[in-house]
Amino acid sequence: MIKRIGNVDMKKCVGLTASITIFLGAGIASADILHMQDGQKQVGVIVKAKTNPSQVTIRTTSGEITIPRTKVSRIEEQSAAQSYGALGDAYVQSGNFDKAIESYETGLKSDPGNVDLQQKLQQARGGVSTKTAATQAALDDKTRRVVDQAMQMARGGNFDQAYSTLKSVEPSEFSPIYAQYRQSMADLYLMWGQTLLDRQDTGGAADKLNQVLKLDPSNATAKQLLIKTFEGDPTKLEETAKFYLQSESGEEQLKGADALYKLQRYEEAAQVYMKYMSDPTLNSRFNITQRLQTLLDTLHQQYASRGDYRKALEYFQQYIQVKPDADPMPYSKYMYMIKRAETDMNNPNARFELASLAEQLGLIDTAKEEYRNILSLDPESSGALTALRKYADSDLADAREFLNQGQYTLAVQMAQKIPQQYPMYPDLLAQANQLLAQAQVEAQKVAQNSKAEARALAERGDNYYQQAMQYLGAYVSTETDQRRVIFSPRNEAAKYLGQAIFAWKTALQMDPSLGDATTYNLRFKIQDASNKYNAVANRRAPYIPNPRR
Repeated sequence: MIKRIGNVDMKKCVGLTASITIFLGAGIASADILHMQDGQKQVGVIVKAKTNPSQVTIRTTSGEITIPRTKVSRIEEQSAAQSYGALGDAYVQSGNFDKAIESYETGLKSDPGNVDLQQKLQQARGGVSTKTAATQAALDDKTRRVVDQAMQMARGGNFDQAYSTLKSVEPSEFSPIYAQYRQSMADLYLMWGQTLLDRQDTGGAADKLNQVLKLDPSNATAKQLLIKTFEGDPTKLEETAKFYLQSESGEEQLKGADALYKLQRYEEAAQVYMKYMSDPTLNSRFNITQRLQTLLDTLHQQYASRGDYRKALEYFQQYIQVKPDADPMPYSKYMYMIKRAETDMNNPNARFELASLAEQLGLIDTAKEEYRNILSLDPESSGALTALRKYADSDLADAREFLNQGQYTLAVQMAQKIPQQYPMYPDLLAQANQLLAQAQVEAQKVAQNSKAEARALAERGDNYYQQAMQYLGAYVSTETDQRRVIFSPRNEAAKYLGQAIFAWKTALQMDPSLGDATTYNLRFKIQDASNKYNAVANRRAPYIPNPRR
């Protein structure tokens, strides 16, 4: 094939293999060659996009050179793979591995299967790695020298300059000396923090010591010094808690829990205490059980006061695990309130289920009130009428027993309750009014000083209480066959507890001074007996589930 450049005809030559020395002095083989009119040669890769009838642009290791066509006698063109391969060889000779790689890759685009170019590309990349490694080694050596200088400055107390010096040579995290650099920076911060603490600058010291722990989390010296910056400062409880809770040590985590306790962050503190409660040594040292009792008791009451009874129940169940002798009544109250929130209070049937639950849970006064509310919605409710009737019969029986025992004041008080609380039972009202009249007559006969009578009633309440305790001692089972009428120590205990409470409340009305701890302590006695009554007033006591099962 004949090409004409200017007035010169040229034959395209393929397969050039001779080595030609270009003007840079680097060896290059099988490239495009421009034979000049003056006998010289230009070797490289012809840039097609910039070559036209008036000029030729050729790419060499020195860059691109544009030559007028009039100065070119002829052109020897090779394939792109050959030309870029030769150019890559020239770059390798000059030590420019990046450009060599670029040239080999360009040649491979036109001839992907060229094994020679593939091998040369790999060799060039190896050259880059060798060069990079040598450069990195020199840089690392320099960094080590600068780090040593910075640490000498730190030991001399010139911390600001030491810090600036270290930051000026901060290596990449992939550098082999990165770990050494971080340790040096941690050592700098530690010396700096110690000095600031010695100068009573606790804020500055805490900042520097925290930096140490970011770089070296296990640095025990930094931990000890940091805690010194918190000592005696109530405003540092937050920092104290955060610091200790990051530790894996149970002892330190409990110190963090103590800080949370002081911050009144009870839920967070409780989680930590629960984690270590089974460790007898830590439990004794940090008084975990007592702390948990206080925390959980507070938490269930707090949630109850906010109306979140599910959460209150959750914490009460945890509380009863750490204090088994606690009054179980909050469990009943929370269960009742949860059910109440789910109940349609305008539906008598739904409300009857609620009242029945209250009764089963030992909330007798609440159950009575619910049954009365049902009757206000549906006066003919047989379930509510039947449920209330048993309480009305019980109160009337108590009034009759008080009368028979000669406790006329108590009989009068109990008989007066029946018309107020159970007006829906006319037959009982007639019996109550008759008993009331009889008790009033007898009471007038034995009228005496009110304070003396009040004390006598208080003593009578003590007798009822003692009888209840005897029955409680005999009570061994809650299993009862309801189809048979049998003697029940549980029922007898509930009856006498109720009578004791009634006697004490009547005595307290007559003489309020009997409620004081320095006299007859009736307020405490009434509360104690009420708790016991709530637990035994029904066949089934409140069930406290064990969350560990």
